[in-house]
Formats: sequence, C-alpha cells, structure tokens
Amino acid sequence: MSVRSIFVVRSGAVIIKKTLDWGGYHVEGFYFSGGMFGLDSLDDRIQGYDAIALAETEICQIPLKQFEELSTSVPRLQQLFVSELANQIRQKTDRLYNERHLIAENRVRLFLKETFECNREQIKSNNGKFPLPMTKVDIALYLGMTPESLSRRLTKLQSQGVIHNHKRYIEFCDAKKLMLSIAKPC
Repeated sequence: MSVRSIFVVRSGAVIIKKTLDWGGYHVEGFYFSGGMFGLDSLDDRIQGYDAIALAETEICQIPLKQFEELSTSVPRLQQLFVSELANQIRQKTDRLYNERHLIAENRVRLFLKETFECNREQIKSNNGKFPLPMTKVDIALYLGMTPESLSRRLTKLQSQGVIHNHKRYIEFCDAKKLMLSIAKPC
C-alpha cells in the first residue's frame, strides 16, 4: 500500500505489527495519545506494517500532500515534524541498543517507565492504575522475550513494591523506584 498519510493518536492506543514471512508477527511498537506513526515509511512510500487500534481510539490522519502545503506556509510546523522524526529515530536507536545490552528485567523496567511517561495524566487520574490495551504476549514480543519471562519479571517488580501486576492492568505503586536508572550489564 502506498503511503499517503501520517497519523497521530488523539486518544486511545495503537499497536504496530509487522507480519513475518512465516506467518507470525513482530511487535514494532505501541503508540498512545500524542504519538505519531507512519514516519518510517515515508522514504519507501510503502507501508511495512499494520497499525491496529487496541481500544477505543481516535486517530488524526494527515495527508502528506496537505502536510507539504501547510509546512511551506507554516515553517514552524515543518520544524516540529523534523523534531518528532529525529526523536523517533533516537528512540528506535535506543531501543535497539537496549534490546541488545540490557538484561530482561531492565527491558521490562524501561518499557514500564516509557508507558508511565506517555500516560502519566491517565495513570494519575486513575489512582496509579493503567489498563493495558495490549496483551502481555504482545508486550513480551515487543521486548524480545517469552510471555513466561515477562511474567517472572513483572512478579519480581511487584515483590520490590514498584508495581502490582494484574491480569488486564498495571498499578504503578512507586514511580520513583521505577524511574531509577536502568543498570547496564558489566
């Protein structure tokens, strides 16, 4: 499919999945309110993945043609777009590095930290609880681990008082402990 638009999540959540040759899939990422996706296909003009709403979700579609016209008349818009693109490239690079060099517990901790930061207001208004719009299997795939390994890591973080791990939601108990720096292996 030819890429004709970029998308911004106004509310809800989206999972980005890439179908693999053998029929399975890889989770490329999750986007929450304010997240922009479709950027990494701009140079190919081919969409390499599927975007699937995980809950009731509102998406703002920005046609590329209109965006190009707007950005010539509003230079600040183009600056914001380039800044967001650079930020996403930096996040993907960091994620690739972290997948390779962080132990499993720290990958889970980093995922929870990013989820908390992206959904801070919702979590605060919900007394620390974050309803998971994605499955834990999808989280495990995203983090490059088995669901059982993810479950063990969540249980360990629960025993440390960082979170309470529930079937369909995570309760953030101690955001300060969660925000502690992620230790790199020796």
